[in-house]
Amino acid sequence: MSYADTVALKAFIETLPTFQQATFVGEATKPAPNSVNVVSTPYVVLFPADGTNTTDSLTGPHLVENPEYTGWIVGDSAEQAGIGLGLIRQLLFPGGLGVRIAVDGRLNDRCWFESPVPLQRDASVTPPLHYHVFRTGWRSQPAPA
Repeated sequence: MSYADTVALKAFIETLPTFQQATFVGEATKPAPNSVNVVSTPYVVLFPADGTNTTDSLTGPHLVENPEYTGWIVGDSAEQAGIGLGLIRQLLFPGGLGVRIAVDGRLNDRCWFESPVPLQRDASVTPPLHYHVFRTGWRSQPAPA
């Protein structure tokens, strides 16, 4: 996994009008006080992981990467978070077939998608927020020269 993978996935999610300027890496950051920009729900927070990297042969440095991401889709209500999950699923896994996330210099397989845990409710904030968790990733290797 590289920073380029994270940038590509973030940009791809931001093609959805709902998540334009509402997709973050690591944490959702609110703008400075008195700013006219605000972070409002729904929004997505991505958490990148390196995945498991492998080499295909012993005769060369052909590194196969497996970038993985956990994401939170945060909404004011269970319905808003659920609609957001549906949008992300349709974007990344339309019709049950994963898309290929384009990354310069890499040849990527189709991504996989899962939502492994039920809807969560965060009551530590007022008003409470709801969020869905999803995971996605893909197999990536260097593009032929």
